[in-house]
Amino acid sequence: MSELLTGLTGHVLQSPGFLWLWLLIPIAAWWRLRRSRPSLLFGSGRFLASDSPSGRQPRSLRQRLLVLPTLLRAAGLFFGLLALARPVSLVREPDTAEGIEIVLCLDVSSSMTATDLDGRRSRLALAKAAAISFVRGREHDRIGLVTFARFPDLRSPLTRDREALIELLADVNTVEADGPEDATGIGTAVTRAAQLLGR
Repeated sequence: MSELLTGLTGHVLQSPGFLWLWLLIPIAAWWRLRRSRPSLLFGSGRFLASDSPSGRQPRSLRQRLLVLPTLLRAAGLFFGLLALARPVSLVREPDTAEGIEIVLCLDVSSSMTATDLDGRRSRLALAKAAAISFVRGREHDRIGLVTFARFPDLRSPLTRDREALIELLADVNTVEADGPEDATGIGTAVTRAAQLLGR
């Protein structure tokens, strides 16, 4: 019921359980009408003369308005229960948060294949998992990625496309062990990151 109201009006109910009490409204109306029935029974009006084409006695305005108090009470109960359900409107506000620029530097030398940290996963696997978790939490920031062994490699410029950056992180691998690039040139990587931030 709460989801239906949200779809129709764009409001959310903080206490939707009160709406179940709406089921009492027709019961209360029936009880009220039953209680207000006259105890004296009158003869059928079909034996009385009538100018109406249908043969029925015309009802006065007062007779027509007799049901109005019951309708007003039902409406009051309806809106009273709706108020108890505490509807609140959903308003979308523009995102005005400003982020910062970050460059991740990730070592991909062969030393990152060691499993000395938790005994199961390599240093690189742990570093990638931490980097992915970090990227997921930086909604407003522009993040770049530099991998490095002997030389730095710009893998991603500054971007807010977190999913694309996460895909790049997932594809990062170490360089060939004892190959020409297998070293840890962290200084050149930091320099490359600083150049990227200084643009």
